[in-house]
Amino acid sequence: MLSIGINPVTLAAGSYTGTVDVVNSVSDIQYLVYLTVTAPLRLMASPASLSFSAVQGGGQSPAQFLQITASVPNTWIYKNGNSLPNWLLINGPSTSATPLVIPISVTPLGLAPGTYSTNIGFYATADNATISVPITFVVAPPPPVLQTTTNQLQFQIMIGNTAPTQSLQVSSSGTVLTASISLSAPWLTASPLNGTTPFTVNVGVNPAGVAVGTYRGQVVATTTGVFTNPSTQTIDVTLTVTPDDRPVITSVVNAASFKPIIGPGSWISVMGSNLSKSVMQQPTLPLPVSLNGVSAELRGVGGVYNLLLNYVSPTQINAFVPHELPVSFFNTSCSVAVTAPTGATSITSNCQGLAPALFSYSAQQYASATHLDGAIIGVIAGTSPAQTGEIITLWGTGFGQTTPPVTNVNGVFAPQALANPVVVYVGGQSVQVLWAGMVGTGLYQFNIQLPDNLSNGDVPISIKISGTETERVVLPVR
Repeated sequence: MLSIGINPVTLAAGSYTGTVDVVNSVSDIQYLVYLTVTAPLRLMASPASLSFSAVQGGGQSPAQFLQITASVPNTWIYKNGNSLPNWLLINGPSTSATPLVIPISVTPLGLAPGTYSTNIGFYATADNATISVPITFVVAPPPPVLQTTTNQLQFQIMIGNTAPTQSLQVSSSGTVLTASISLSAPWLTASPLNGTTPFTVNVGVNPAGVAVGTYRGQVVATTTGVFTNPSTQTIDVTLTVTPDDRPVITSVVNAASFKPIIGPGSWISVMGSNLSKSVMQQPTLPLPVSLNGVSAELRGVGGVYNLLLNYVSPTQINAFVPHELPVSFFNTSCSVAVTAPTGATSITSNCQGLAPALFSYSAQQYASATHLDGAIIGVIAGTSPAQTGEIITLWGTGFGQTTPPVTNVNGVFAPQALANPVVVYVGGQSVQVLWAGMVGTGLYQFNIQLPDNLSNGDVPISIKISGTETERVVLPVR
């Protein structure tokens, strides 16, 4: 038996022929041998490697296309993707015949700045051919940007006032930046207007000439110098200018004489602006110490006293001063304080032991007086003048305590005579006083008889008590 073999180690790819001769003494036999040597299977990648770059926190990169071919067309190949990292995105099939084109992209999601690398392997079962394609991915840190501690500031002031500045910290990420500050509204202020991060900007408002209303502006921080990635931060600023509705007291006067003297047992009028949101009156007893959200106090040496109120308006408060003021209040300065829903204020006044006054009306200061039947004494329609010898009633406030004293003036009580005698002057002469006393909270009644010798006309009237005389009013006598 004859065995024929080959040794192709040194042979190049190609076709070869040869003969094997078998010779003996009898015959000669020749065998023809044909040999075909083929090249080994090769896999090829185009490109041979892939490189990607992205900024930290950015999105998925555009795809690059990888083509795998084989030295023998239509070779079935497989992709080895079992250990590929999550940042590598391969959209092609895992197995296919050559040529194979695969789109490949990367994502920096969750990656820190740095260089990442991996390999994609392909193999063919024929001849165990393999190829590995290197992948390099560079994740760069994000470019530096400006940062601010807030993107919104709010200011609220009353018209005519100012507001404290608010601090704004300007910083940067990654590296130091220089920046400038610009303002979009003339009422905005800022200092400094430029700096190197980090730096503090004090933002303020200058509301001079700005009317009541709401205004909006912007503080803008912008990088200066040459940057491949310029950065801007915008801070919205709201300015609200409200009306100055705080209460203001211009004067405190006796409610009858309108003189700036305060005394126990008298009604006073507090004059001003923004004293109350609206008009409100308490016509019946008991009188409150707070009306429509408004209260008033009398402050002096020795104490603070709540005042009873029966009328409040934006421009006037009518209040009752209690009888029990200490002696330390008198002949010294005291103050009236008003608290309203929009604020509090006070004014200095003059307190005396007595502040008697007669009620009057009109510019002529006609006495508030009545006939015995209750009809009003006057010269206008619906009224009638006094007559000589007539008994009339005068009305006043601030004439002091009664005897016996009224213990609760903030309630209904029987009329009580005055503790101290009074002298009533009509036309310069004293007249007969039939009764003098308090008939209501701070309301005093004087029944007098007019003399028979009065001349027709407007006759002056005043009352003196404990050495203190009221301002004169006039009584029409016809």
